[in-house]
Amino acid sequence: MPALSEDLFRALLSVAFLALAVLWCRAFLRAGMESRSFFSRQEGLAAAILFRLLLAASMAGIGAYVARPALMEWSHVPLPMAARCSGALLCALALLLFQAAQRALGRDFSPSPRVKRGSVLVTTGPYRAVRHPMYVTFLASWIGYGLMAANWFIGATGIVAECVIMFVRTPKEEAMLAAAFGSEWARYCQSTGRFLPRWNRTS
Repeated sequence: MPALSEDLFRALLSVAFLALAVLWCRAFLRAGMESRSFFSRQEGLAAAILFRLLLAASMAGIGAYVARPALMEWSHVPLPMAARCSGALLCALALLLFQAAQRALGRDFSPSPRVKRGSVLVTTGPYRAVRHPMYVTFLASWIGYGLMAANWFIGATGIVAECVIMFVRTPKEEAMLAAAFGSEWARYCQSTGRFLPRWNRTS
């Protein structure tokens, strides 16, 4: 691929990654979170360690690709321009979804499974259709990063990290929410999907 095109995707990936990082940090600060909020016992130590190691590996790959693509040539995958452009579009949509989800959550945002005192069950914004739009945001973002970089290592490590969260942490998180909100949570689950909208939602 011409150097100019590669430089464009490096720039797009940098902007997409930094934008998500800034939005995440802003949500963290606005919610008044503390460092201990990054982990809770309900999350599970093994899943937490695996998630963080995979995520760190993927972010290191992104950094290496942006700084010097030759460093990640060993995991390069030849992709058509359309596929790489679709990665940029996917990241843009993920950023919009993150913003909408964070706006709905407000101070109930938390990077780890927890129900803060005084929390209410959020059912507005993206939460009207799915129960965990934040996880969808990060999964879509890492698919987009992998496509833009045309790199299986960046994509695979990030996607597996998010799948660990989505399929290991989520059931525990939902058990906490069920305990906290009872019948309100049960009714909410009947009309929403976990990660994708439930098209045959009951009224």
